[in-house]
Parts: sequence; structure tokens; C-alpha cells
Amino acid sequence: MRPRVPHLRERPLTLFRWPEGIAGRRVLEKHWNITLPAFVERVDVFSDAKGHRDQYILCNNLATLLWLARSSMTATGTPGSRRSVKQPSQR
Repeated sequence: MRPRVPHLRERPLTLFRWPEGIAGRRVLEKHWNITLPAFVERVDVFSDAKGHRDQYILCNNLATLLWLARSSMTATGTPGSRRSVKQPSQR
């Protein structure tokens, strides 16, 4: 099942989390070094500036979308590019 927000599909997410509610402090969640639920897809993105790869999450299913909402997270920005899931000859 695809998420209800198709523009998030296959895009590495940078998120804000409000652990104390919307009136509290916000925390930028960009790289995921915690154990994520099995249904959350991930992608490694190489940073030229840092010289290494960082792990980002992808919102490719309804379970991930609901998990993000339940975790008080909102997308702050998605890149214009998507993770490639098909070979060029299959497009």
C-alpha cells in the first residue's frame, strides 16, 4: 500500500519532532541511529560535504506514515530527487 501523500514516496526525509507537543521544543531528526520498526524503509545518502553516508527514512507505506504521525513528526523538507527503484531501461 502506498502512503496517502504520494509526493513523499521514495524521498529521503528530514523531519522535526515535537516530543513535548507543538508548544514545546522541536528536535530535528535527520539521521536515524535508533532502531526503527521493520516496516520503515531506509536509504543511505552520501554527503560530499561530510565524506560519508547517512541513513534517512522513506515514507513508502501507510504504516510509516502513521508511525511518523504517532511519533509527533512532520516533514520539514523533502529533496527534489527520489531514490531510484527502477533501472533506466525499465522506466
